[in-house]
Amino acid sequence: MTTPSASSPISPTSSPLPRFGTRRNPDNPTRGGQVAKIARALGQPFMPWQQHVADIAGEVDPRTGLPVYREIVLLVPRQSGKTTLLLSEMVHRAFAFGRPQLTRYAAQTGDDAIGKWKEHVEILQATPFRTLFETEDTNGQRSLVWANKSRYTPTATTKKSGHGKTLDQGVIDEAFAQVDFRTEQAMVPAMVTRADAQLFVVSTAGDLTSVFLNAKIDANRERLQAEPDAPSSIAYFEWSIPDDEDVFDEETWWRWMPALGRTVGPAAIRAALESMLADPLEGERGFRRAFGNQTDRGSANETVFAIDDWRDTGSDESYIVGPRALALDVTPDRSYAAVAWAGYNGRGEMHFEVIKHERGTHWVAGFLADKISRQRGPVTVSLTGKQAAAMEDELTDLGISVRILSAADYVAACASFHEGIVRRTSRHLKTGQLDLDVAVAAAAWTNSEARTWDRRKSTVTDISPLVACTVAQWAFVLEEREREDDYDVLDSVG
Repeated sequence: MTTPSASSPISPTSSPLPRFGTRRNPDNPTRGGQVAKIARALGQPFMPWQQHVADIAGEVDPRTGLPVYREIVLLVPRQSGKTTLLLSEMVHRAFAFGRPQLTRYAAQTGDDAIGKWKEHVEILQATPFRTLFETEDTNGQRSLVWANKSRYTPTATTKKSGHGKTLDQGVIDEAFAQVDFRTEQAMVPAMVTRADAQLFVVSTAGDLTSVFLNAKIDANRERLQAEPDAPSSIAYFEWSIPDDEDVFDEETWWRWMPALGRTVGPAAIRAALESMLADPLEGERGFRRAFGNQTDRGSANETVFAIDDWRDTGSDESYIVGPRALALDVTPDRSYAAVAWAGYNGRGEMHFEVIKHERGTHWVAGFLADKISRQRGPVTVSLTGKQAAAMEDELTDLGISVRILSAADYVAACASFHEGIVRRTSRHLKTGQLDLDVAVAAAAWTNSEARTWDRRKSTVTDISPLVACTVAQWAFVLEEREREDDYDVLDSVG
């Protein structure tokens, strides 16, 4: 559902509906009133927008007694009160479902999740709920354990987070920081045996690297615009200023900011705007994300790759059909490594893909040795950069042939990679390459004439998937040239 148009008058005492939002079904009972009681006990009575979300998220199918919505996706500007809403929902989950419940909470990182968990504990300790729980710390694993044995645990944002135990409620907070679907893919399978389980995905808008959140936004906007009343297991709410409205106009703020005039005033927003505009790095874009809740999608002249070019060169029907070149890249702090390969597809186009991207470097040598043993004919691994080159001895000790690209070759590799995307002569997998998608979206050029990917200027710290693919496709070009140089035309003369 969309809210009234931008021209509709909304007074400071009104509460704007979401720009995109699921409709309330008045035929369904709701647990939203119970959640609101918890918020009052926390000393933070719900604002209208919070009650709106709680009422819809709490809808119950009268035939089954189960929640109507398995997933609740919420986007609100900064300082809107999402902490109160989430904490109230988590307390409600602990007591209202007839059996002990397990809630897992994820934020930007595991440390951020623990920090937010501590904040929640401090809030609860100042309320009547303080007598109903204890906290545990077992080998660094924090938990809030309620009197009925329900449990609330902060979790890391990894593929294994949420695995192992049946999960009743998953919360992914600050979802803009999720660069892939790992956390959701860990939580959702743990929820499948719970008919009344729910996943909350909550955030302020992100940027091009917010792959997980942007996919949620795009899919739900499209669904609600096309068929706003079609049945769905997902409840979606988005309070954001439309891109064609003046994000700096106070009248616009009243129309789209759900907490304005309640927990935050226009003077505070004006002060934030003035402060953020003085920041040469964030500036207007930072304000648009934080308070306009507008996703920073970038533009073709601000990013190395135009979105359309990257999208149009993706194909799940493309794959390497002959010889291939392997490449390795390691981040400067050795926190991540990526392995990629490249070669021609069935149409004679250059195809590249990431075949492994993981933390650390401990896995690299064994993985490469195993992968090479499965290939026909000799395979060389190409490297560039100090950290990748530092692994040369370890690889050669395993009998792996290594090529170190020169600085000139790396410049040519970046130019060739870029040209292949711009001219749409190269191919990559359309799906299943989220780490590469993120690195490509974040990529920046160095300022020198001999341009290469600039790790420091890129908007994420780990662009190793992009570097590995860049090196792999150029290594394949070099190996093709070498094969041609080795060819003697007299060999084909009878």
